[in-house]
Amino acid sequence: MEAEKRTLLIVDDVELNRAILNEIFCKNYYIIEAANGKEALDIILDARKKVDLVLLDLVMPVMDGFVLMEILKEKGVLEHLPVVVITVDGSEQILEKAYSMGAEEIIIKPFNPDIIREKVKNILSMYIRMELISSMGKLQHLTEEDTEDQLSADTGTKTRIDALSTRTLYLLELEREKNRVLANLSGDIMFDYDVKSDTLSFSEKYFEVFGRDTVIEEVSRKIRRTDIIYDDDKQVLVNNLEGLSTDNTTMRAQIRLMTKDSGYLWYECFIKSIWDMDDGMCLSLIGKFVNIDQHRKEISRWKEAADNDALTGINNRKGLEEKILKIMKENWDSSGVLLFLDLDDFKQINDSKGHAFGDKVLRTVAEKIKSCVRSTDVVGRIGGDEFIVFLNGIGGKDAALKKAEEIEQKIQDGFHGYPVTVSIGIAQFPEDGAEFDVLIKRADQALYYSKNKGKNWYTFYDKKTKDMPFQSLLSKMDSDEDL
Repeated sequence: MEAEKRTLLIVDDVELNRAILNEIFCKNYYIIEAANGKEALDIILDARKKVDLVLLDLVMPVMDGFVLMEILKEKGVLEHLPVVVITVDGSEQILEKAYSMGAEEIIIKPFNPDIIREKVKNILSMYIRMELISSMGKLQHLTEEDTEDQLSADTGTKTRIDALSTRTLYLLELEREKNRVLANLSGDIMFDYDVKSDTLSFSEKYFEVFGRDTVIEEVSRKIRRTDIIYDDDKQVLVNNLEGLSTDNTTMRAQIRLMTKDSGYLWYECFIKSIWDMDDGMCLSLIGKFVNIDQHRKEISRWKEAADNDALTGINNRKGLEEKILKIMKENWDSSGVLLFLDLDDFKQINDSKGHAFGDKVLRTVAEKIKSCVRSTDVVGRIGGDEFIVFLNGIGGKDAALKKAEEIEQKIQDGFHGYPVTVSIGIAQFPEDGAEFDVLIKRADQALYYSKNKGKNWYTFYDKKTKDMPFQSLLSKMDSDEDL
């Protein structure tokens, strides 16, 4: 039996991009093109044009891809129409936004034509299969509720139901086999959960990756006890599953799964639930696991590079501020201390010993500061020779004083016979400031007082520092950055 030829809608404002995608898919699909979201919306809502999948660019005139998905989501169209976003922007923010808007898959340009072909096949097969299962569920419901007399009264209806059921079963088996082949080609792990039997069935790829049986019974009893799901992620998955309903039929969650060769790896779990709309009962869950471990690691590396100081490896100003703000938000009723450190006469070190030696001093200072604090504290370099330390959960002047003296002494131990000293300004959270900008300004004022006292000194922010006119080191650093 020849499979029905499906229709793809290609939406992109660049004609060349549409032509390339048309060339990739035209042999196996009917193709419709649209130059913007508005044209695409008109085509999708036109009952005469049955669109089975949308290949969507995000940045377009008139109506962009995000607006189109928002409208389709509001109209309930995305429940049965998969959207594959194709974009050059692979940032975490764009990915999260596109998935939250209802994108089925995201392809980053430049893409491999073979991979995008297989992904589109895979997605279409899964949606076709879900439609078939939904149809079977409705037919089964109808058959169980109708009496034999009612069916006998209309033999024509019974014949049509029996014929359709046989055809549906055949097509379902055919789709299962295609789905198995496509899953192996794409690397995705497909699964099907039957609610009535409480049984979960996986594609063969599951055994290859995880080394476990592809059929699991009594799933609802085992899910919280299994070791294949990372403990911290079990509740994430359960919460998403419990959120499924006739109004919210899909879910996505990123969880860690125990592979047989590589330990826990990150996977994205996508699930589509099939419901009997007449009685509101869930019939089945169909989904896939996609390995996103490498992508997560790349995002983590990008974020680390963006948040870390290239010379010392500790937090830069951006990373430092984000981490301290997070601590302040989560521990607003706790205490902390911010130390603002500035190396004394560092310019003389650069002038007399050279910049290479100066860089070595900065790296060594960063290591010495880190050796004095805990993993729960935050250390960063915010300028040339300026460092910030946030001591999380430490309250009172005595504890802050002890830590400042320890850091000061550690730095004074010297660098290959060259003396190095440091001046420190200290501000307490939340007494001196409950917001990051205020707290660092208070420590800046205290630091200026230390410098005025002859350097190699530490000072707490108080009335004397508050009333004293000062030249902010922060202002100087901001000016340097502008230049």
